[in-house]
Amino acid sequence: MYTYNAQNLIDETFVSESTDSLTYVNKIRSKNYYNLANNIDSIVTFFWQNGNWYKYKKDLYEYNGNNMITSKEVLSFNLATQLYIPSGRRQYARSNGTLLDSTYHQSYDQIALHYDTLNKYGFVHTNGLLIRSHAYTFNTGTNLWEPTQGVSVINYYYNYLPNATSNISAKSNDFFLYPNPCETYLHIQGDLVGAKFAIYSVDGKFIQSGIVGTNRQIFVQTLPEGNYFFRSEKDGKRIQEIFLKQ
Repeated sequence: MYTYNAQNLIDETFVSESTDSLTYVNKIRSKNYYNLANNIDSIVTFFWQNGNWYKYKKDLYEYNGNNMITSKEVLSFNLATQLYIPSGRRQYARSNGTLLDSTYHQSYDQIALHYDTLNKYGFVHTNGLLIRSHAYTFNTGTNLWEPTQGVSVINYYYNYLPNATSNISAKSNDFFLYPNPCETYLHIQGDLVGAKFAIYSVDGKFIQSGIVGTNRQIFVQTLPEGNYFFRSEKDGKRIQEIFLKQ
């Protein structure tokens, strides 16, 4: 469930869970804070326990001149000291300041007090569309980057490939998700306004659902990073597409 601020931007997100689809229990709540460009500056997340909300973490975002994310830092909240502690960071490298080229996943060393890069991902695009991702893990024994076991390469396939991302809006009768990978919003190209949609993890777990609005976009910034299935149906036609949340 979402609440909105005066600028019609998502203010808070509430996540509940149920075992019988009748009774729901609070699980997670997140509060969004925005900068002057209406980009999310930070997200504070709370967890529900024993009838109370407790702070869990804070995500901090940085952007470039194109309003594209360049850094996301995760601060864990220490309930005992009531202080935030650096936990992890993700840095984004972009071609021409827009197209995602690679990401670097870093963990904070609480003893040495610095970030260590443990994983990195490289992305291959064709005409602005993600077609392949490569995952690497840093081997601290050899000090070399090695393909990540099990998920080193992922290929992406589409029902429709536009000549360029700039003409996405011109093909109103074709279904398409962009950008891919996505970070804050997942945009929908196609006549799905008013249609129900659902998002599932790659192992089939239900994540969220809703109705496609007139802006044809879905807020996904609070989703954990990973691959997801988008599923929808309208006029008897079922649609499924995979996307990567960064």
